[in-house]
Amino acid sequence: MYRSSDPFGTERRFNAARTRLDILGLQVGQQFEYLFDFGDSWWHEVTVEQIGPVVSGRRYPEIVEKHGRSPAQYGRAEA
Repeated sequence: MYRSSDPFGTERRFNAARTRLDILGLQVGQQFEYLFDFGDSWWHEVTVEQIGPVVSGRRYPEIVEKHGRSPAQYGRAEA
């Protein structure tokens, strides 16, 4: 049985493999957390900077800032 760490029951969780950002109703300035790798617990804090029209040929969502170097996902690359 899953128990939320939120004692007030206001925390909502979505499966990233099946959830599109546009259905979340996010607003500019709002923050959310994204868990990339459940086993390694790679949590990312994401802030909505802008919401605008989709431009053909661009990839979304766009990363506009990051801090530090991204670690190798599975350690050293195999030869």
